[in-house]
Amino acid sequence: MSSGDTAQQRGLYKQINNVLAAAPDAKIEVVFHGNSVYALLKDTGYHKEQIMALAQKGVVFAACNNSLKSRNIDTSRVIQQAIIVPVSILELAKKQEEGWSYIKAGG
Repeated sequence: MSSGDTAQQRGLYKQINNVLAAAPDAKIEVVFHGNSVYALLKDTGYHKEQIMALAQKGVVFAACNNSLKSRNIDTSRVIQQAIIVPVSILELAKKQEEGWSYIKAGG
């Protein structure tokens, strides 16, 4: 997810719920980078309830540390339900090497 647009983010959460309804054992990780990292912050995230509910279903939310650094955001502001990955593109490449599929969400 790269978009900071909360409507696009809401659409993403709906899509994830649709996938989990059809395939409850699906493994999903969403990597937030660029302006979307604000969604994973304790003080700015608009959809924390959806993120928390999805995290309880096993969805992994990852914040790109490079995106945080470039915006002078301290990692302590990231919600506890999210992991922090060093570089979003590296996380995506590693997952693809492990056999994961990549689906781009947000602008």
